[in-house]
Amino acid sequence: VERIRGELPESPQARRKRLEEELGLPPREAAVLVARREAADLLEETVRAGADPAQAAHWILGPVFRLAGEMPGLLRKGVLTGENLAELIGLVARKALTPQSAGKILRKLAEEGGSPAGLMAEMGLGRIEDEKMLEEIARKVLQENPRPVESYRKGKTTALEALLGRVMRATRGRADPARTREILARLLGGKE
Repeated sequence: VERIRGELPESPQARRKRLEEELGLPPREAAVLVARREAADLLEETVRAGADPAQAAHWILGPVFRLAGEMPGLLRKGVLTGENLAELIGLVARKALTPQSAGKILRKLAEEGGSPAGLMAEMGLGRIEDEKMLEEIARKVLQENPRPVESYRKGKTTALEALLGRVMRATRGRADPARTREILARLLGGKE
């Protein structure tokens, strides 16, 4: 009986408990992942490839599930691997890629496979690191949008978010929002 029990696959309840204990996942997340065996398999593969368990779960439960809703069979196809997902999560964690750009790469990975870093270069989606370039783009956005600039200078701080959105649009989501917000605030503060 014990020999046969050892050959049986892990029960969903046992797997859920193991994911909670070994990976530190909240019970609700573990339960949702275990309900779709392929999702739990992808999670474990992603963590084995070096991703943080919480980040891996976040990506699978969010962007990957949304994409799987549009592309039935995505989790079964094997195109999206734990290695690829771990690499993508790492690029975002190192701030080499914005979450928005990572979503575009995730879609491309699901459609065609490949390497996240390779796709990032191929698609031109790396984060803009050049401070001078960001400042130049921010200055242009300020010149082209006098109304929000005026509103901000009159004390309406939410106008800064509108300007930030325009910079993000101009950079196709490649600017670091926190850094860009600082640049805009500095430029709007009269230190132009």
